[in-house]
Amino acid sequence: MESIKKTSVKIENPLISARKQTLEFVNSSAFRMELVRNLNDVDFVNDAKSANTTMSIETIKQCDGNVVWITSDLQLMEDFISLKQILKTKVSNIIYLSETVNESLQMSCKGLVENTIRLHSLNEALAAANSLATKGDTVLFSPACPGYQTLDTYQSRGNDFTNLVDNL
Repeated sequence: MESIKKTSVKIENPLISARKQTLEFVNSSAFRMELVRNLNDVDFVNDAKSANTTMSIETIKQCDGNVVWITSDLQLMEDFISLKQILKTKVSNIIYLSETVNESLQMSCKGLVENTIRLHSLNEALAAANSLATKGDTVLFSPACPGYQTLDTYQSRGNDFTNLVDNL
């Protein structure tokens, strides 16, 4: 009688496997959690590829120190409940790029972050973030939306941020 050989086969759920592959692609791509520069002990991180709030939250969780977050206000109020805890624990300041004041966002952030500031351009936002950040902080550019203003692709906004940081 032949002996039966036991083998262990690890079967992975196809949805989990697909999710892992997607995360590997997103995390390895340019403009996704990319350290551009450390200046005066402040990290400047380019997450221009973040197309939604969930992606920004994941990046914020991985940042060292407090985060000065440069973002857009386009989707933040839709996902504010999921943002609330991360704002309270990791984000010191929010600088959002918008043509109009988002009073709902500003009221919702009271008591969670030190400042919620609306500015018109990435250049202005980066200058403000640089002045707000202290040693050990991270200045994070993570728009949390597919596109905004004139920077409608993640590549153009990622390049713009990188160039501005290089010129600080």
